[in-house]
Amino acid sequence: MRSALTMIELIFVIIILGVLASVALPKLAATRDDAKIAVMAQQAEGAIAEILQRYTATGVVQKPQQMSQILQQLIHTQYAAETTDSPIAGSLGQLTLYTQDGSGSNDHTFVFDINQTTLVFRHGSPCAGIICKALHQRVSEGNYSVGTSGVIF
Repeated sequence: MRSALTMIELIFVIIILGVLASVALPKLAATRDDAKIAVMAQQAEGAIAEILQRYTATGVVQKPQQMSQILQQLIHTQYAAETTDSPIAGSLGQLTLYTQDGSGSNDHTFVFDINQTTLVFRHGSPCAGIICKALHQRVSEGNYSVGTSGVIF
């Protein structure tokens, strides 16, 4: 009666584990990127909604980070910063969201810019990273009215 594995059996087990790991690791990395993309897209869309809701509730237009708790948190964690990259006319404030491009530097993924009448949400400078490119495809740019006094039917 045998009670242990032979050397050949042990080598085959190690080879099988190596093959399984080589198949599973790329899928795991892709899942992690997909999660980052989903979170960042939700944060951007949530910040837009939050700014518009805050204006509707208070009637006051301020810098984006003053109108959104999501943006305040992103500034605190250094995923966003106030910028002045080609602001819209009469800009009260501009904020850029960042993602890592894979080389350790930041991609300027999205830009929030607001004046007394418009919130402009646009894609940042051209991206180098996979996450930034996927976010540009997933979240569309837009201009949103704020600071208007009438309701259009």
